Amino acid sequence: AQSQEVVEYLAQNTGPQTVTLASEQFFIADGIGEFLKTRMLYPIGVEQLALFKGMALALSRYLSNQSRLSRLLENLARHDSFSFYHSMRTAAYALALASYSGRPVRTWELMLGSILHDVGNLMVDPALLNRAGSLKDEEWKIVRRHPEDGHQLIASANLPDLVNTLVLNHHERMDGQGYPHRLRLASLSRELRILNFAEIFSSLTTPRPYQKGRKAEEALDFMETSLATYIDADLFDPLKTLLGQAPVKEKYKAFKENFIYPYLNYYRPDIVA
Repeated sequence: AQSQEVVEYLAQNTGPQTVTLASEQFFIADGIGEFLKTRMLYPIGVEQLALFKGMALALSRYLSNQSRLSRLLENLARHDSFSFYHSMRTAAYALALASYSGRPVRTWELMLGSILHDVGNLMVDPALLNRAGSLKDEEWKIVRRHPEDGHQLIASANLPDLVNTLVLNHHERMDGQGYPHRLRLASLSRELRILNFAEIFSSLTTPRPYQKGRKAEEALDFMETSLATYIDADLFDPLKTLLGQAPVKEKYKAFKENFIYPYLNYYRPDIVA
């Protein structure tokens, strides 16, 4: 059942258009720009550049034609800009990790789930999201409700089931101590593990009122030494490849040729043409 807060929000924001199309398109374009800029922070070859440009075009056109989703994203950008741009950075890291892992991944669903994963922060006071000090127990309960609120906000958007699941479960952990459902490893899809890993790396490398942003190498070291039981350790090698610390493996080439591009063309022939 939807919380009363979500019911009221949807009632106020899913009726007649309350923002202009030009305004929505501005935020989508700015968010996609952040997606591309994030990938450009690290060494990138011609194939990765083509992949990211193609995905950026596909996402831009898709979101521009999904008024409900684009409105939610614009509202998120206005409500808490960090959540909006963090989601775009997370999507960039998730795509790089997925491609360098060399394993089959439902790439399009991973991208949408990454971009929408924190939309539930619309229901959280920005003062809580950006507080420099510690939160009280009741305040933590409100913040930790954002995956469920996000899941409710997109429930009627006719998205693939995996996208809904990614939004709902992006704070679950490999050791079963995450939230909201304390899921165990067997219940965590590869896409969810990639999103979780990418989201943590994005958070660690971005300065916040309550933490200093780490350099990429510092974040990697912290994840390996302090968070290894929480996340998928198989993704450390793809992250090192992204950072230029490890060579691109042959399995990436097979992944590109046999999965990424055929999948994109199959899923959205009208967009990638």
